[in-house]
Amino acid sequence: IASVTLSEGNSGTTDFPFSVSLSTVSGADVTVDYSTINSTAIAGSDYVASSGSITIPAGQTNSTINIAVKGDTTFELDEIFYTTISGGSGYTASGSTLSAMGTITNDDAAPTISIVGSVFVEGAAGSSNLTFTIVPSVVSTSDVVVNYVTSDGTAVSGSDYVASSGTITIPAGQASITLNIPVAGDTLYEGDETFFVDLSGGTGYTVTGSTLVATGTIIND
Repeated sequence: IASVTLSEGNSGTTDFPFSVSLSTVSGADVTVDYSTINSTAIAGSDYVASSGSITIPAGQTNSTINIAVKGDTTFELDEIFYTTISGGSGYTASGSTLSAMGTITNDDAAPTISIVGSVFVEGAAGSSNLTFTIVPSVVSTSDVVVNYVTSDGTAVSGSDYVASSGTITIPAGQASITLNIPVAGDTLYEGDETFFVDLSGGTGYTVTGSTLVATGTIIND
């Protein structure tokens, strides 16, 4: 049985044709039992579970098992399932089971992301978090990983806020995530100050240009 790789499509179903072939022509019908097995693709949501029998007529060497794959417009990683043949009559197999992989290739665009800053009153002492919100344009079925780094504006890292950099992950199925940057409180009179969080790199998303930036504003109190 031969493996199949096709795009899923955006709606309806697409048949994945698994070709079952004999090594030689048989003078009698060959009956083959088959069934599908989940892997990263899940029956019901990604493809239609199927089982049954096919017949390769006497004098022919192959037949086809069609498995319906469901189309969607959700960005996701390529997924796989298996069609397995075992049992039947008129043939022998090396081992008791033969399997072929069905690879469903994603044909949908990765989400874009945006980052939203906020305004925060600094306080007189200690530190509190100024929150940035990172939002993908659509909910993804795979994790979205984003690199971030802070940079000074009129606010200076070390005295006004805590410089930070790293990686943040928006888990699959989640619509947004928050990034908290500590801001230092003081009793000095000063103008309102700003700093920035820059996003770049990562996986699972696309962006117009190479970097996204949001502003955090520290309000003097």
